[in-house]
Amino acid sequence: MNSDSLLEIQSGGNDGSTFLANLWGSRRLALAFLSPLFLWTLFSGQANGSITNAVEMATKRYGKDPAFNEYVETVPKIVPNIFRWLKQLAKGLLPV
Repeated sequence: MNSDSLLEIQSGGNDGSTFLANLWGSRRLALAFLSPLFLWTLFSGQANGSITNAVEMATKRYGKDPAFNEYVETVPKIVPNIFRWLKQLAKGLLPV
């Protein structure tokens, strides 16, 4: 018994409701593909300050703190720099 026949059994026959079930399944698939893009847009907008001015507010509040300035310079906004991380990991584990 395949999934189509299960949908027909659950919906009570072939009255067009299987078409709606298939349509809903394709919508879920489209949303599954679009949701990472939506999250990337939100995260990049927040990091760049185009959604809110969080970066500007943090700079105004903590801009004189040297630890904050070091953090801003070393930590990437969205995508981590894997090579920098591996270099720091190697420095911590291997004798220099």
